[in-house]
Amino acid sequence: IRQILKLQDNVIKVLVETKYRAKTVEISGDDEFLHATIKPYPTRKVRAQNFEKVEAFVRAIKDSFDKFLSVSPKISKEVISTVFLIDDGNELAEYIASNIIFKVEDKYSVLQESSIEKRLSFILDYLNSEYKIQKIENEIKQKVQIDIDKNQKEYYLRQQMKTISEELDDSENLQKESEEYRERTLALHLPKDKEEKLLKEINRL
Repeated sequence: IRQILKLQDNVIKVLVETKYRAKTVEISGDDEFLHATIKPYPTRKVRAQNFEKVEAFVRAIKDSFDKFLSVSPKISKEVISTVFLIDDGNELAEYIASNIIFKVEDKYSVLQESSIEKRLSFILDYLNSEYKIQKIENEIKQKVQIDIDKNQKEYYLRQQMKTISEELDDSENLQKESEEYRERTLALHLPKDKEEKLLKEINRL
């Protein structure tokens, strides 16, 4: 047992490292624990005439993985470097299944397969499919973000126009009041010095 994680809803995730690949013959047990009878179930060795095919799969997988990284940057640097360092086809298939494939049923599709060529074929199809899906998902997110930015910009401009309009209304009202004060002052026929003083104060408005 390498790691035990307690998750929500009383779910416990256990990471184990196996000694060899095995197949379940029988499962028994009670409420406390399960007991399994197993037998060794190694992967089939690659035939000599298929060595080049496996090598081609490994190269194609690394190329597809590189493309996948361009749309899915969340994978750790350690995982990325390990993928590019592995040259053994079977080891590469199991490492990607364990560290990159997310759905349990997809992991199982790789691990239950005894043929290394079929394992690598599944991994290659998976990476190509995930690349396309992730690319479309990113395009959708980008479009949504553009729409959000556009709406925010339009809202900001509307608020600016509203503020400017209110300021213009205030300015027009103030100018109108100043004109009324000026007319009233002139209508009073005050002494020139007092009249000029009042008009000066009105102009300050």
